[in-house]
Amino acid sequence: MKSDSTSARGGAARGGPIKLRDAPAFLFADDFARLAALKGGEAEALDALDRPDPGILAFYRREALAFGALSFEQREAAQAQEDADLLARTLVARIRDSAAAGLLAAAGLFARTGLRQEIPPELWAEVKIEFAAGRLTLGEFAYAAVTVREAAADEPAPPAAEDDPAGPSAPSSTTAGAGGRRSRRRSAKPPAKGSGRRSPSAASTPPRRPSTAASAGGPRKRQTLDRRPEGGIGRFRLP
Repeated sequence: MKSDSTSARGGAARGGPIKLRDAPAFLFADDFARLAALKGGEAEALDALDRPDPGILAFYRREALAFGALSFEQREAAQAQEDADLLARTLVARIRDSAAAGLLAAAGLFARTGLRQEIPPELWAEVKIEFAAGRLTLGEFAYAAVTVREAAADEPAPPAAEDDPAGPSAPSSTTAGAGGRRSRRRSAKPPAKGSGRRSPSAASTPPRRPSTAASAGGPRKRQTLDRRPEGGIGRFRLP
């Protein structure tokens, strides 16, 4: 099966990047060729990678294959569709896992800056892959004109994805004042009129309030819930 991207795949064989749409055929040539044969061409195979069959459709197809009264032609067509769908899902999973593990290095035009940059491996676990369009999308992280290549064994991983650049560091709690001196906050209030000067520990400790039980002259009774219905509704009975 001849591809229309021979030069791109040749570049990949020499270690250069290839377009995302060519990655399945280059990385897993036999499986992609089989998928193209089942779907009727490379364009149809890429469409199967981008849009797998809905789960409900796959469920009813499997039910028909297992229990349905299908003719030979119907069974053969349903089995081909089932094989193509499973193969497409497997190919996508293998490419996704390889990129997430750092075996593939990817780059693309970041939508927010318009600049080409490396794509962090951790995005591949949940990113939406569009092989035919050459796009990767995950929320605000969108990349166009994506290329992939085989990562070198000693190649460092790209930096983790960040939504916004890190802001300036927070200022310290002690700031420099005039003449190089540091300003300090006073934590204690001035003593009240007519009272002696109290120690800082005494000023910062609030006075103890007498307990409710002591002020009532006896042990404090606990609030209980009377569950006997009164007018059809349980009510609190206070002491």
